[in-house]
Formats: sequence, C-alpha cells, structure tokens
Amino acid sequence: IAPPKGLDLGKVRYSLGFLYWKQEDYVRCASTLRPFAEDPNLFDNESRAQALYMAGQSYFARYDYENGLALLKKILEDHEDFEAIEEVYVKTVRGYKETGEWKAIPPLHKTFMIKHPESFSRDHMELYAAAATVNLGQTAKGVQLLEGILASETYEDVKAEAAYHLGLRYMNVEPKDYKR
Repeated sequence: IAPPKGLDLGKVRYSLGFLYWKQEDYVRCASTLRPFAEDPNLFDNESRAQALYMAGQSYFARYDYENGLALLKKILEDHEDFEAIEEVYVKTVRGYKETGEWKAIPPLHKTFMIKHPESFSRDHMELYAAAATVNLGQTAKGVQLLEGILASETYEDVKAEAAYHLGLRYMNVEPKDYKR
C-alpha cells in the first residue's frame, strides 16, 4: 500500500514524534524520530534538525547518552544553522561527559567559543571544558578553572556542578595532597 499522493511522510513522522514528545513518551518519541538520522529519504526534510534534537533529548531523558549523543552530533555536522545550535553544543558536551569521552570536549569547546562567543550557554561550555581538563590529567589547571567558575557570577546549576566536580577531585586525591 502506497501513501496518498502528495503526503509528506517526513512531516507525518515529525508530527507523530512531536506528539510523543509533548506527552513525555520518550521511548516512542526517540523510535519515531530516529529515522531522521538513518533514512536518506529524510535527510533533506525541513524538520530533520528539530526531529534529531527531540530524539536526542528523548534518549538523554532515559539516560541513554550514547544514542542521544549520536543524534546530536548529526545536528552539529549537518545543521549548523539550526535555531537551537548553542543548546546542541551544550548537550553534546554533556553527552561526552556522561559517556567518558573527555578528549572530544576541548575541540568542541574551542569551536563553540569561536562561533558563539557571546552565547548565554558559554558558562555551561566552560564548565564541561574545565571538567574535561581535570579528567584528561591536567588536574591543577582544571581545578583552578573549576574554582574560578565556583567564585564567578554565573548560573547556580553551573556553580553546583563545578562544586560537584571539585568534590570528586578532592575525594580522589591522597590525604597528603589535599590542601584545603
């Protein structure tokens, strides 16, 4: 059975995924919208970036960072003009953090800072870059960056997560190395 002539299957798929998204049915939303990443017939669809974004967030809501990250990376690769691209950067570095892919964060942070230097998401990107610095073995520099974030005038969630990363660092040092 073929669809009726003139029916845009991409719009239908996107609309169904959007309904699941609004109902917070993240399993169905992700499975409905994932074909926007895999089906060449949907690559040029006008809703592709938004569909990938909702599907990626749906995976994140289920703590499936690997699958969510794969979709967000496609937005960065194919849709740099997406209206929520700054949020995509932040969620992508968060995905890298959650999957332990620390080496992927500094280049993405650098690209973000060049392309979006005045972004309201800058503080979140700085936080993840600082955490990556610690986890990539540049502990003193990373701790200094995290302490700077904690002392700055920034968002409370950024400060809280900076404190969390500092706490993790201090828990993992030998008592003789603890200087506070």
